[in-house]
Amino acid sequence: MNQDDRIPYLLSSSLSFSLPSIMLRPPQMVRRLRHLLLLFLSFLSLFFSLSSSDDLSSLLRFKSSISSSSDPSSRVLNWTGPNLCLWSGVSCGSQSRVTSLGLDSFGLSGTLDSSIGALTELRFLSLNYNAFSGEIPAELNRLGKLETLDLSYNWFNGSVPVCASPLPSLRELRLSFNHLSGSIPYAIGLNCPNLEVLDLSGNFLVGSIPPNLASCGKLKSLLLFSNLLDGIIPVELGSLKKLQTLDVSRNSLSGPIPAELGGCVELSVLVLSNPYNGNEVSNSSTYADIDDFNYYQGGLPERIVQLTKLRVLWAPRATLEGVLPADWGSCDNLEMVNLGENLFSGGLPNGLVNCTNLKFLNLSSNKLTGMISTDLLVPCMDLFDVSGNQLSGAIGTYNSGTCVSPKLPIDDSALAYYSYFLHKTFARFDFGSGLVSYHNFGRNNFTGEMSILPLASSKLGKERIYAFLADNNSLTGQLELGLLGICNNSKGLVINLSNNLFSGGVPVEIGTMCSSLTMLEFAGNQINGTIPESIGQLIGLISLDLSRNQISGQLPISISNLRNLKRLLLSHNFLTGSIPSNLSALQSLEVLDLSSNSLSGEIPGNLINLHNLSTLLLNNNKISGKIPNGFASLPALKNFNVSFNNLSGPVPSNASAISCSAVMGNPNLQSCQVTVYLCGPPTERKCARGEANNTIYYVNEQDHRSEMIWLSISIMTGFVGGFWCVYGVLLFKRTWQVAFFQMVDDFSDNMYVKIVITLRRLSRSKASYK
Repeated sequence: MNQDDRIPYLLSSSLSFSLPSIMLRPPQMVRRLRHLLLLFLSFLSLFFSLSSSDDLSSLLRFKSSISSSSDPSSRVLNWTGPNLCLWSGVSCGSQSRVTSLGLDSFGLSGTLDSSIGALTELRFLSLNYNAFSGEIPAELNRLGKLETLDLSYNWFNGSVPVCASPLPSLRELRLSFNHLSGSIPYAIGLNCPNLEVLDLSGNFLVGSIPPNLASCGKLKSLLLFSNLLDGIIPVELGSLKKLQTLDVSRNSLSGPIPAELGGCVELSVLVLSNPYNGNEVSNSSTYADIDDFNYYQGGLPERIVQLTKLRVLWAPRATLEGVLPADWGSCDNLEMVNLGENLFSGGLPNGLVNCTNLKFLNLSSNKLTGMISTDLLVPCMDLFDVSGNQLSGAIGTYNSGTCVSPKLPIDDSALAYYSYFLHKTFARFDFGSGLVSYHNFGRNNFTGEMSILPLASSKLGKERIYAFLADNNSLTGQLELGLLGICNNSKGLVINLSNNLFSGGVPVEIGTMCSSLTMLEFAGNQINGTIPESIGQLIGLISLDLSRNQISGQLPISISNLRNLKRLLLSHNFLTGSIPSNLSALQSLEVLDLSSNSLSGEIPGNLINLHNLSTLLLNNNKISGKIPNGFASLPALKNFNVSFNNLSGPVPSNASAISCSAVMGNPNLQSCQVTVYLCGPPTERKCARGEANNTIYYVNEQDHRSEMIWLSISIMTGFVGGFWCVYGVLLFKRTWQVAFFQMVDDFSDNMYVKIVITLRRLSRSKASYK
């Protein structure tokens, strides 16, 4: 007889007495009531002891489903002894019933046993950051008192079974970053009306977002990003008055962004698209490889940007179009706006001037025109990116006002988007830790003289890096104190003003006036003069690009002091003299481009010690001597060019980066081997045993040049002869003319039909593949 059968039996047998039997004298009645009370208390003790033993049995079954090798600290394997309330991760309430089971980050694997559904007093169940697999048991729906269920960051598969039955106490349901499939259950809106957090992100859920999620009136956080959801964002979600965070990015949603979301008066973080995939941390890279993005239609509703508590608006690469909303309301709380890589047109709205706490504004790669208002608090922004538009006017002195500190707390979910975007932007800079201010005006139509960088003085500090990019405009000015002087007040300065109209020379005192310079990129300007020796004092320099200017003179010897330098690009100038041999001291160097100058002398043999070098371009100079053999052993070298110099001697063998085109134009260089023959059809040469059809054979370059001349003569002779034969026949034989053009017509018709059929088959194949 099981527990459920025993208790009713004991109660019925003990209480089976007749009414007259209790109609006794007072002393007897008191004794009888005392006995009944003791009997009732014993029944309660028996009931709770049986329930506690059921909890013990359930936990032991749960323990047996866990792989013993996946518990490195033996925290679950040490579940022994009769007092389960002392077990690791287990908490009990009254009568020793299990109320909480928290095994986060225990490194456990195995399945989640269905016996977990017998812990009927359980209020908190968290198994996140483990390696559980299999399906989530439906018996969890028996936990009527459950308030928090967190199974995120595991390997669970199958559908979402939770809320199939009423769970009125459930507040948080977190199943993110598993392998769950199927659709979002419609029953969630029916059976879990008190949900405050619903996190199903990072799975393989399909179908549409159920409109009845709006029935969860207490919902504060709805996270559905990185799934395979399609359809539209339900307008019903606009009735969620307590919703604070909504993230539906990285799906296949379409349709307009509903203006009804403006009814979510508590909304703080709205993420409609996110192609960067950086705020997500997963135990599997499978979902991260999904190339699904939301493709909305229409523009950005004005009601959304007027939400007074909105702090983060994130919708890059979402195919949004039209004009940006003009009225941004009282946007005192707005801190981050990312609308880059869309199709917005028109000017920057004046309403953004009122967003005094705005620290992050990305409007890059749109179709924006006009000028930027000088009232916009650009100097106070940690990130301001309007690159890749059609903006014009001058980059002026913007209002710095009183720059306030950002309100984003360090544990805020919105900080993940901000941090990852900066990491993505600065991936090639490798600055390490530190605060960053990033202003990008590049690839626009800005004009006028520029003599000062738009950064507020309050933003400067030894812990902050400032990056200013305004490449590919028509800006004028000179490299002078106004542009470079602030860098001694910061941890580092990055400047990219390439492809503008800057003139003048590199300041002689650059090493002292800007000792913390990290990147200096002025390619494609009109910079002249020589490179000063003081440049060797820029010991923090990572990238120096002065290519395509009018710089003359020799390379300074002090350049070898730049031990952190990774990129040195000085091509297309008027440099003379020899290549300094002490460049071998630049052990971090990855790219060295000295091409198209007037350099002479020999290639320093010790350049072969630059083991990180991936690109070496010395072409179009007056370099003589031999090519050092050591280049053949440089593991990182992928791009090598010494063509059109005065080199002599043999070409190093076994150098995969050295091709014949990379050494051509050196008349004294011994002949280079080039590819001319393949074995197998359609060539006449048969492949030898074990020889692949793409085997390459080499001949001497001189022989190859002779063969190419005769081949060209043969082709031209054949073409001319064949053309005149056909044309002559058609000219004098009318019947042949008719037959010929009839053949052309038939051929055209057949080709048209075949092309149409082929395209339709390809279209169907592509659709079925998707």
